[in-house]
This record gives sequence, C-alpha cells and structure tokens, in this order.
Amino acid sequence: MRDLCEWDGVAVEIVYAKQAAKAIRQQLHDIIDVVDQSELNVLYHVLIKFMPETEPLPDEVEAIRKGREEILRGEVVSHEDIDWG
Repeated sequence: MRDLCEWDGVAVEIVYAKQAAKAIRQQLHDIIDVVDQSELNVLYHVLIKFMPETEPLPDEVEAIRKGREEILRGEVVSHEDIDWG
C-alpha cells in the first residue's frame, strides 16, 4: 500500500511494509523468549516507554483507591511472605 504525505512542501512517498513490521514483531518476541530472566525487568522498563500513556478508567481509579486504603490498614502480604514454590 502506498500513500503520499507532504513534508516541508515536498511530497514524500510512504510505503507501508506490514509484512516487515510483522516480521520485526516476531523477532522481538523471539528475542524476549531468550532473554535471561534476571534481565527481564530491565527489558520491561525499556519497552514500556513505547506504550502510549492513557488516563486510568474509573474502575481502575477505584481499584487504586481501594488498594491504597488496604496498604494503610496493613492488609497486604509481602512478596517475601508468599510461598512461590
């Protein structure tokens, strides 16, 4: 698919390479699958920067409010106290 846009008065041809984008996405998935578990947090924080920021939905705001109240009341369990085995 081809489209034209104008940039600084010059028509620039843009070629949408959906198959190339699909292949790149698959390569990224494959790379993530082999990243050492200890590095996943770093990779997550890099990738999350590419996500568009959105305002939380009303039910998300309510869930955050309830969670903060539970924290204040001490109604939480730390990760260390969970038997992950």
